[in-house]
Parts: sequence; C-alpha cells; structure tokens
Amino acid sequence: MAITPPARLDFDVPLVTCDFDPHDANTLVVGGGGEKKAIAALDVSRRDAVHVVARLDLPRTEDYPTKIAVGPRKGKAALVLAGINSSKADMEKGLNEHLRVFAVRPRPESEGATAAAAAAAVSELVRAALFSSAEKNVFQSLLRLSPQLVDGPHRQVGAVATGFGKQPEIVVFDLVPAGPAVVKAKDRLVLPKEAVDMDILQVGDDQWQLAYCDTHDVYLVDIGTSKVGPPRRVYSSPDDDASGKSLRPSFKALRYLTSAFVLATLNLPRSSGVLLNGLRLPKAEQAKARLAVSQRLPRSIPRAIGMEVRNLAPPSSSSARQGDTEFVVAVNGFPDSIAIYTLQHQLTAGIDLIVNLHAVTTLKAVQAPNFISDMAISYFQPPKTSTAARPCSLKVASVSMEPPAVLVHTLPLRKYRHGDGPVRKGRPPRTPRYVLALKSKPPSMVGLVLFIAAVVLALAVVLQGSLEIWGLSDPVLGARHVTPTSWHRPRQVPRPRPRPGQFLGGHLSTLKPGERPLLRVGAAAGGGEAVQVVAHDREQHGGGGREWDAMHPAERQAWKEKLVEAGHWAEGMGETVFKGILFGELAGAVGNMVGG
Repeated sequence: MAITPPARLDFDVPLVTCDFDPHDANTLVVGGGGEKKAIAALDVSRRDAVHVVARLDLPRTEDYPTKIAVGPRKGKAALVLAGINSSKADMEKGLNEHLRVFAVRPRPESEGATAAAAAAAVSELVRAALFSSAEKNVFQSLLRLSPQLVDGPHRQVGAVATGFGKQPEIVVFDLVPAGPAVVKAKDRLVLPKEAVDMDILQVGDDQWQLAYCDTHDVYLVDIGTSKVGPPRRVYSSPDDDASGKSLRPSFKALRYLTSAFVLATLNLPRSSGVLLNGLRLPKAEQAKARLAVSQRLPRSIPRAIGMEVRNLAPPSSSSARQGDTEFVVAVNGFPDSIAIYTLQHQLTAGIDLIVNLHAVTTLKAVQAPNFISDMAISYFQPPKTSTAARPCSLKVASVSMEPPAVLVHTLPLRKYRHGDGPVRKGRPPRTPRYVLALKSKPPSMVGLVLFIAAVVLALAVVLQGSLEIWGLSDPVLGARHVTPTSWHRPRQVPRPRPRPGQFLGGHLSTLKPGERPLLRVGAAAGGGEAVQVVAHDREQHGGGGREWDAMHPAERQAWKEKLVEAGHWAEGMGETVFKGILFGELAGAVGNMVGG
C-alpha cells in the first residue's frame, strides 16, 4: 500500500512549530512569525486539503512562538501552551513572560471560517515567567507535557527548558485546567549543560518521570506531588570507534516509549549518519540504562533534526501495564526528509521487550527546497468497537519557514489479527489493536553477504598472486609480470618419478643396427614385470665392463644408491636383475641420467 500525496497549505507567516490536539486528531496547531507572528488551528481531516479554522495574530513587538504543546481541555476549549519571549522593553526591565497559555475553541462544522470567527476562536489566558535568569538572550527552547490518559485524572505535568543561557535550567510545573492559575511551578533544576531534548511520562498515581539529554548523556528525574528529585545520569553515548575516541555521537531527540524504555536519536560525528537507539531504563537508582535495540538511518540522512513517536495501543491509566503494541517513529532528517519506522513492544513471560525496529519508508524532499522546521504525529486511540465506522489512519505533519507551508501525510492503519483464537464465552471482547498498514522492511543481509564475498575474493587473488610469485602455481593472474624480479623464485615443476627398471629398459631397448640387447624389460608370464638379461661372452665381445659379482661390495652399494636415487631400482627387486650386466658399458648412460 502506497502513501497518498500530502495535503498542503501555504501560509503567510514563517512556521516554526506545530503540534496535534490529543483530543482531536484532525486539529493541528501551528505557530511562527517573522514580521508578522501568529498562532493558528488547522483542520486536517481531509487527505487533499488543509483549512484554517482559528487564528490569532500576535503582537509584533514580541517574539514568535518557538515551541507549541496542546494540552488538556478547559471546558470545550483546548489549552495550547507556547514559548514566546516578551518584548525587548520588558526584557530590559528583567521581565520575560516566556510561557503563554491560549484557549482554542472547537472548530466550526463548516469548511473554513471567516477572519472574524477565526480570530474569536483563539484567546490568550495566562502569561507566566518561570525562569530565574533575566538574561536578554535566554529563550524557551523546549516545552513538553505528560500525555493525558484516557481514564486517568486531568492533571498533567509539564516542563520548560532554557536556551542560550549562561546557567541552563529546567522548570517543572503543574498544568491545572480548573481555576485562573493554569500553570503552577513545582521546582527548578539547575543543569551543568543545556538540555537538548526532554520528555515526561506519568509512571504511577501522582508520580511522573522526566527524561532529558544533553549532548552526550541521558538523565532521569523523579517527580512526585510536591517533590522533584535530583537528576541522575543513566546513560552516556559511547565512543565512535570509527572516528576515534575524541569524537562521540551526540543526542538530538529523546522520547518515552513506556516507563521501561526511551527512544533516542544520535547524530554521528562529522554528519556521517544517524543512530536510532532504544534504551532500557534502570529500575534501581544506581543502575544504568542498557541498549535494547539499535538501527542506523539511511545514509541519505546525514543528521537528525527531531523525532516523534506514537503508541498505537496506549494504556488507559497509569496503573495499567503496557501490553503488545506497535510504535510509529518519525525522524526528521536534514534537510527535508522524514524517515518512518515501526517498533514492536512485546510482553513475554512478564518481561517487557522492544523488538523489530524496522524501516517503513523515507519521505524525501518533503519541504523542498527548504528544510523542515518542525514535525508532529497525530494521536491515535483505538476504537472501542470491533468494527470501525471509517478507516483509521495516522497523520504526519511538517512545517517550514520559507516558503511557509504545512504538509500533512496520511499513513493508513489496519486491524491486527490476533493469533490466540476466538474469545471464550462469557469474557469481554478484546480491544481492537491496530498497526501500520504499510509493510516494514527488516535490515537487508545483501550488503553483508556482498562484503564477505568481496573479502574472500580479495584474499583469493592475493593468495594466487603470491603462489605465482613464489613459483608454486601455474600463471593465472600474471603476477610475475608486474612484480619486481627480486621477489621471484624459480618455479618448481614436479618431475614424474619413473618406475623401477624404466631407465634400464629405456636405454637398452633402443639399439643401433648390429648391436645386441643386454637387458630387456617386459611382461612376465604371471602378469608381473620381468627383466630379461642377454648373456654374452666377454672374450668374444670384449670391453672393459665388469659383472655384478666381480665388483667390490662398496662399488655395488654405490651403484645401488645411485639407481635408487634415480628411481630405477628398488630393494624389492633384488640383485638378480644385475646378473650378467657389464656395468662398465652402462656407466656412461647411468652417469648422464644421474647428472641431469
């Protein structure tokens, strides 16, 4: 199944940040600014169009929204938190009300809205100054809220972090929809390094946990009703062995999966790639997090800008344990791509596991020719009935500054088929579970196989070339022609060893006219090999040769050693084959054979 073309809306204000309404997956809130600054709510229910349903133009003397987070409901209106610095005049006085809370009323039923109706749908409720620093360059770089549970209380905890400050801070606050004071500060954490990203999760009744990362370390902070614990470091990015110990991967984004796992993106040194690591969080205070799953993004993405994660089967309360589910992961890669992954959470024998971090697709040139300034994934709550009225889907929105535009991609979902049989009679029906309809692709082994084959081939070429240079193999590569002569060794050609008696038979069977054979080798009557010796009369034929028995034992031993060395006689043949042979006549032939 392919992804449909995205819906697009061109905006008149450079867009910096965006977030989906957790109570309405078809509402996207965006914010940004240049000369003009604005916050707007968009209707993204259609796959082919995006409409503005609410908008508020902000004062031009103040800064534009740097981060947006959509929170709980206050009546029928959704609370939208934004990081906006005060005017320069107020900041010179030491006043920076950087955290703003807006109320966005429900979108009208009709498509679009008039300018007056859109402006009336957004109103500012609260301004708060939570940072202790009064520096002019400080701004609110991070803003996160704990997810609101379906069956849980409406109380949420949030956190904001400073950027460009001499003394980095994280301020934890309560978000209470009831009453005039929506934001109540809980505690302030002074950090040794500026936080790169953070996330909050409710882990129990009136208990939350904050996870944040700086460039190379991950920290956890326990949050109670009235007390915030100190940060404790649980993980450090390892040294990059390929680049040297002085270069380490740097954290860029961090998101909770469950209370036991977080997912982080790390940029490799020198913009050489991106790692997607799942970490198992420690249960004991002194323990460290462990790497549970890891995947490297495609090489077309040199570094990551951000990441969002969505649980397709979230627990209904903080006390409910996370069961089997699928997470959809979207990584915003520089400059304008979005890599989509899926990650499975399994509960096996009471043990939580995250497995199968697989790539689905990469959306390329999303906001070309400019980069993506922010990205968000819509919330998803599985239907309570077994049959959904309409196809379910997940939306991935991205915004850009120049040209200012909003793009919304729709990812189809499908119902997951349980493999444990039908529900027994008398038991409640299972809650439908959904997964991404797009097929994920596990890591391919083709590259590894090709690499191993290339290594084996290279070793074979080196070995063959070495054998040729040393003269131990027939020339195949021609290595002796391209290497120095000083490397070469004489080629050792194996010489076949003749059978015993072959020398004498060969020399005595080739006779000239008028000569008489002295020794003849042939087949015996029994099928074996026999040596026939032709006797002669020394007085008649003359010559200076001596018979075998007439020679000194030392001479006979010398003759036998030479014949054995040349392969023309063996001990098993005995000395009878030498009877009647004049060894003086054969000395020249034997000498030639032994010498060459």
